[in-house]
Amino acid sequence: MAIPILQMFPSGIKATKLYSQLPTDGSGDFTVSNPTASGIRSYVDSNGIIKYAEPNVPRIDFTDGGCGVLLNEPQSTNLMTWSEVFNSWTKLFVTVNSDVISSPSGIVNADALMETIDNNVHRVQSVLITPISGQDYTFVIYAKSGLGRDFINIQIDMGGFNSQSFFDISNGVLGVTLGGGGAVSTIELVNGWYKCSVVRATSSATVGFVRLHVANTDGNSVYIGDITKGLYIWGAKLAPDDSSYIPTQGTTVTRLADVVTVAPPVGVTEIIETIDNVDQPPITVIPPTYTAPFGNINKIIMN
Repeated sequence: MAIPILQMFPSGIKATKLYSQLPTDGSGDFTVSNPTASGIRSYVDSNGIIKYAEPNVPRIDFTDGGCGVLLNEPQSTNLMTWSEVFNSWTKLFVTVNSDVISSPSGIVNADALMETIDNNVHRVQSVLITPISGQDYTFVIYAKSGLGRDFINIQIDMGGFNSQSFFDISNGVLGVTLGGGGAVSTIELVNGWYKCSVVRATSSATVGFVRLHVANTDGNSVYIGDITKGLYIWGAKLAPDDSSYIPTQGTTVTRLADVVTVAPPVGVTEIIETIDNVDQPPITVIPPTYTAPFGNINKIIMN
């Protein structure tokens, strides 16, 4: 096999720069631009901890373990105005104990959602959300058991639908889904935390809410509560995509798009991108400036 003219496996980085292994003189290094303020552009490091990149610094992400990927994302806005402060959500037959345990960020800033003794639902409710009709939305919450309850129920009531999805956050198993279709998934992180995701499509611009219920069993969120029982939550995000976590503190927050470019070296006739471990169709019309696609990029090869 011929030696590539340019070869980039995501590894060496610094502000504005993503290093290629070939050519060795630096002429094939990528330029990186994303001026989003610090503390917003998140990624999962090699220890499974959610970290934040400084402006214009490439993100090497290890969400799926193994070798890191270049996390290259479009612009996204988190519509959850209080992503970590659940005392600022509307509470119904629950109490919220703030900052009681280490979150997936490795900081003690995750909350405990505790039941009251009432025979009712036990939940927190987000601010009003006005969706775009016909738009898919992905809601994500990071959850952990350890307070006597192993199930969280995510209810999305907006945009012409009302659905509920139950997650077993002790075993990372998907439970009952009520009220319609949509993708649900869990990803295990560190120290018993799970990333729980729900995707729903809207059919109208009807305003609504996201609600997080403590559940005592799979499929059941109405029961006599126990003030000693609940679960841990952190990091709520609602956006038209399932991109990386964006923290908020009272307002929506937008992460700008990543822009990763390079001038292909002389002689390149083919560019092969590998995204999510799948080789994409080769690019044979070589531009004067190549812009990397959005996605989880394993490597870029130019022959």
